Amino acid sequence: MANDISRITMNTVSNVPAASTVSKSASNTESKTASTNESKSAPAGSSGAQQKIAALQHQIKQLTKKLKDLGASAANAQSEDERKLIKQQQQMIQAQIQALYAEIARIQKEEAEKTAMEAASRTTSQKTENKEKKDGVDIYV
Repeated sequence: MANDISRITMNTVSNVPAASTVSKSASNTESKTASTNESKSAPAGSSGAQQKIAALQHQIKQLTKKLKDLGASAANAQSEDERKLIKQQQQMIQAQIQALYAEIARIQKEEAEKTAMEAASRTTSQKTENKEKKDGVDIYV
């Protein structure tokens, strides 16, 4: 029985990246609402941000599969200790998934801010280039 528990620990925890390396904002709960476009895969010519998001989505998919597998193994657990260990591992994986969603939200927010800044910059530069002049003086409308 103790051998089974160590086998479960070795098989599940060793293949899962640590949540602390994924994002410093793991406690951020805005992640669930910002994940609307996550199912799209990054095209070959996509930006670095889209590639990062696609990689994070892939990690989420893998962790979700591990979570499902742990659920199945919990049904077959033969002792209370084994069930407790599986539940603890499920909670760790859920925290990692939440951290990944938070990281996706952070990247999407940065990209939205960057796009807004670029749009504002273009608008500002257009206004200065298209000013009308009357007798050598800029006219503002």
